[in-house]
Amino acid sequence: MRSVSNANRKVHNQLVELSSSSSSSSVISNHEEADTMLILHAIYASENHQTVHIMSPDTDVLILDLRTLPQLGPHTCVINRIGSKRKLVLLQPIYDALGSDVVAALPGFHAFTGCDITGRFAGKGKKSCWKVFVKARKGVITAFDKLGQGQCPSDEDYQFLEEFVCHLYQPNTKETSMSRLQWNVFKQSQAEAERLSATH
Repeated sequence: MRSVSNANRKVHNQLVELSSSSSSSSVISNHEEADTMLILHAIYASENHQTVHIMSPDTDVLILDLRTLPQLGPHTCVINRIGSKRKLVLLQPIYDALGSDVVAALPGFHAFTGCDITGRFAGKGKKSCWKVFVKARKGVITAFDKLGQGQCPSDEDYQFLEEFVCHLYQPNTKETSMSRLQWNVFKQSQAEAERLSATH
């Protein structure tokens, strides 16, 4: 949890810096990541141009683009392929479909479920995580939004993130504690093993 929190805090701090740096006469930055540098330059370009096209195949950049869309403007597009397969993706319809709360939670969700600098959950790809995320309660979405904004998640946010992981591995569970879920799964597997051994 700490590495996710540290990684997301760095991105969050850079997003705060991006959103507070308006009307820059020149782009000056101490950003280490090319992803956030790209967003900084896009925000700068959007001050003088109505339409900004950002060329990147990287999911991290797409998520940061969506997160900063209010600063970038409604005509911002991402170009995510090259040559004859070039694809221009307008971001505003995606932003509108997801809603501002979900978009605000995307960087936390992406870092928590595996991105360039964090691990991921065993046997669970981004698609599985996304299915759980879009069905999650408001508290879970808010916890992802707040992930990385402080040194560690609050107890309440930690419980919501734990609830997310429970639903990731057992979609229809009412359980919200990982330790209790693991114990229940263990008991079920033991009962299954005993039932199988009794048939020999």
